[in-house]
Amino acid sequence: MLIANKAVEQYYGYTVDEIKNLSIQELDTPQYAAEFDRRVHEILTSNSRNYEVHHFSRDGRLLEFESRVSRVSYQGKTAILTILRNINERNRNQRFLEQSLRGKRASSAGGSSSGQEQPADRNQPFTPAGGQNPGSCKSVDP
Repeated sequence: MLIANKAVEQYYGYTVDEIKNLSIQELDTPQYAAEFDRRVHEILTSNSRNYEVHHFSRDGRLLEFESRVSRVSYQGKTAILTILRNINERNRNQRFLEQSLRGKRASSAGGSSSGQEQPADRNQPFTPAGGQNPGSCKSVDP
């Protein structure tokens, strides 16, 4: 890694100097590390690509990023410029919605004892998986 900004300290838990001494494969999850050579080949044979990548932080947390990568010239040599966008929350919300839909389909297939779907209790607050406050959900630009 040639250059990194201060955001890596927040996300990864490494200092900028520490992360510059790591290879991308050391940050990648095993699945994404196995695809590293293929991704580099695709980037070098095109101008830019978008990927979803999964890395591990210093403390072992899974970090999910949307990665926009481009082939660039840096100090007279070919390099790969990568811009990462954290999509952990977006993916977590998507998994929650998918689970909710599967649960709703399963309960609809089984039916209720009266044969009619039961209305939601409007007096109960909505609480997503993990007990998160719905106010903590953030919209994400497509």
